[in-house]
Amino acid sequence: SSAETLTFWDAQKWVMRRTMVVPSPCSSLLVDPTTDLLFSGGNDGDIYSWNIPQCLTSKGKEGSYFMRLRGHTDIVTDLAALPLMAAVISTSMDTRARLWDAETGLVRKEFVGHRKGILS
Repeated sequence: SSAETLTFWDAQKWVMRRTMVVPSPCSSLLVDPTTDLLFSGGNDGDIYSWNIPQCLTSKGKEGSYFMRLRGHTDIVTDLAALPLMAAVISTSMDTRARLWDAETGLVRKEFVGHRKGILS
């Protein structure tokens, strides 16, 4: 990702499949190993959920995200999947980590107490 784009590559042929415009520059990415979802953490503090097959087959430059997870107030620095819990955990420069329900996009738990932004 660069600027406000997200690029999909064919890992076997090493060729670009598609580049699409996204709402905010991506600061972190996560492919959920149990679904066809890609999560991108934005510089705007939001997390966007993308359906990978739909992204690869849709036309036009604009990407259409599946779900938007809102709660962080600064750059999302890292994302991790918790498949057994159907959850995603995020860290941010806003000094908080959040546990999200991957299906509804709701915050299950907020972890507070850090004095500085969390890098990973």
